Amino acid sequence: MALAQGTSVPTPTIDRLLRFYDPDAPEVPDGSAEIPLRWGGMLLALGTVALLVTGGVFVGRRLGRALER
Repeated sequence: MALAQGTSVPTPTIDRLLRFYDPDAPEVPDGSAEIPLRWGGMLLALGTVALLVTGGVFVGRRLGRALER
C-alpha cells in the first residue's frame, strides 16, 4: 500500500480496494500463505490424455493401413 501511495503512477484499482482495507485486521500467520499442491487429479488427467492420444494414434494407423489395402 505504501508503495502504491508513494508513486506518481496512477493506481485506480488499488485506490478502490483501499476503501475496503482494514488496518486492524490480523496478519496472516506464517506458513498459511502456502497452498499445498495435490497432484493426484492432474496426474489422472494427464494419464487419461496420454492414453487417449496413444489410442487415437493406434486407431489412426490401423485405419490408414486398412485403407491402403
